[in-house]
Amino acid sequence: VIGLPAIVTGFSSLFMEMMQSAVDEYAGDPSHTISVVNDTLLPPWSNPVSEEAPEDESTPLPCSFTDALHFMEMSPEEAKREYFDQIEEHVSPAFRAATKVEELLRSEKGVKAFVPSNWEGIRIPPLELVFKGNIPERQKPRARPVNPRLYENAEKE
Repeated sequence: VIGLPAIVTGFSSLFMEMMQSAVDEYAGDPSHTISVVNDTLLPPWSNPVSEEAPEDESTPLPCSFTDALHFMEMSPEEAKREYFDQIEEHVSPAFRAATKVEELLRSEKGVKAFVPSNWEGIRIPPLELVFKGNIPERQKPRARPVNPRLYENAEKE
């Protein structure tokens, strides 16, 4: 880090030359023209932001079952077409050549497994949860004790 003492002792001639050139350049100008602040400053938030930030646009909305919901939003024919188009992309050529996986994925069995036509849930009997009757409405957790070695500093804060 170079501070003013180092600049003055090591670069004094350069520093003085730079100062003199600045004085010569701005000698006739009034001081308000030297200011870096221009007169077109706008108050913050005076123009509302209309477009969404790029990082917000590129971040997908959180969802647990995005793929399944995506297929449920289109017709069964569109879903099958998209599924068949993705087989080339998602199955490696070596695996395709060594096995009959592509034939299986394109069969009715593969379509039933990977292209949902309706949502039936997890197909279990209705679940009933039993709670104890004396559960408190609210429970306040205890504060963690402060380490004795840090207590003095924590007390100051």
